[in-house]
Amino acid sequence: MQGILISLATAVILAIGGAFAAPFVVDWNAWRGTFETQISQALGVPVVIRGPIDAEILPAPRILLRDVTLGDVVSTGGTVKALKAELSLGALLRGDVEATGVSLDRPQIRLVIDSAGRLALPTGAQRPAALSIARFEVKDGTLDILDRASDHTQTLQ
Repeated sequence: MQGILISLATAVILAIGGAFAAPFVVDWNAWRGTFETQISQALGVPVVIRGPIDAEILPAPRILLRDVTLGDVVSTGGTVKALKAELSLGALLRGDVEATGVSLDRPQIRLVIDSAGRLALPTGAQRPAALSIARFEVKDGTLDILDRASDHTQTLQ
């Protein structure tokens, strides 16, 4: 009985050690397409990641994406120099996306309101998946709101 418990404890320790070591061994950039697809589904707009990707699994799943394009930079959309997100491990295991914290570094977002007063969505935009964000932070951001009816742009920084 003692041998079984020692074997089980050893397996658990190796699994936890592997989870801590995996982020240093895994090339997260090879998963770029998967990240882009999953984030596009969560946000409802096309997402392109041009910079390097860093991720951690334990103690909490964290991801750092650099040079991210959201939507269409010509109409509604923008760019973000760095997007940091800390996710809930329990929610990910259930198949849900719950962010305990999201930080955008130097985002430049543009919203276009068409002549009918509706938000002009980028090509390929869909209804976003269920997404929960507990804390949201923006550093050095710019939001341009372009009203096509009046041909007036309002910039918020």
